[in-house]
Amino acid sequence: MLNNETLIDDLKQQLAQAAANPVKKGLAKLSLLSAAGITLEFQAPGASDQVVIRQLLEKIKQRGKYVVVVIDEVDNSTVIREFAQLFSAMKRLDLPLFALMTGLPDLVLDVQTADRLTFLLRADKVALSPLNLVAMTRIIPLLRWSVNG
Repeated sequence: MLNNETLIDDLKQQLAQAAANPVKKGLAKLSLLSAAGITLEFQAPGASDQVVIRQLLEKIKQRGKYVVVVIDEVDNSTVIREFAQLFSAMKRLDLPLFALMTGLPDLVLDVQTADRLTFLLRADKVALSPLNLVAMTRIIPLLRWSVNG
């Protein structure tokens, strides 16, 4: 996912697509029904992002699936802090949400030590070394084999 102001909305929309069945997808598009002079208009209730995402993750969990959110170039922006708080709330409910966040070490540390986000300090982390020419030349033959093989 892109690290921008639409991150939470994008997550919500992608979860909705993953959790919905085809019949419900069609019904969700229905906004007006008229027959015999009677008109019914449908409006979705304005649930919070957290409630909607929780409900979608519960459906996904019932199907035995998991959700991995990948965010590149993490920084201490408002949207990343919002996502981190949402992530923490979903993990407390034992929902199948996992996050893979990449970024410069100093910027990642800023997010981990921000107020109300220190739970990220306890999260599993993998520190990667910078790419180097020797490592890349060793892996290129393996990549060619996996693509062609």
